[in-house]
Amino acid sequence: MTQLNALQVAETAWYGGFWGSDLIIAVAVARGESDWRTDARLTTSQEDRTGLWQINTYAHPQYKKQSLLDPDYNAQPAFDVFHGAGYRWTPWTVYTRGIYLQFMDAARSGVNQLASMGNNVSGPAPGGQRTGVGAAPPTAVEGVGSADSSQAVWAVNGAWNDGWLAFGGYTGAMESLIGL
Repeated sequence: MTQLNALQVAETAWYGGFWGSDLIIAVAVARGESDWRTDARLTTSQEDRTGLWQINTYAHPQYKKQSLLDPDYNAQPAFDVFHGAGYRWTPWTVYTRGIYLQFMDAARSGVNQLASMGNNVSGPAPGGQRTGVGAAPPTAVEGVGSADSSQAVWAVNGAWNDGWLAFGGYTGAMESLIGL
């Protein structure tokens, strides 16, 4: 069994596609779903959930169960499910039941640690291969801190998206929301 800490989960989630306030929620949801254990499993007649974010392979058969034990791999399907739900956390019962709230302080601490290492967690992670906690900071993200970041254009996974539509209304107040 491998149990990660808040910083490790924050970095994994950031490189998986989460950022800003959703990065903090991703870390808290992972704690509620798996206690940050990479080998967490729940199998019933209705579900077969695996990994940090407990991806249900009955509902998402495109993901390989064994690969979901890898936290870096698990983060991408978690982001895909989040994206598929309209950038909402509703597929996770620890979110809809409010269970994740008890883990928000620990999640915020992990994200703040990641940010203190020079990582711009209020924007997407830099492209390319993950290089580990404390890697060189990413280049500036267009729109962060601008007067009207609701119209900012963000580069995510090589695709350009309108920040407002793609991320559910980013208002430029994200830094204060997550305490950066």
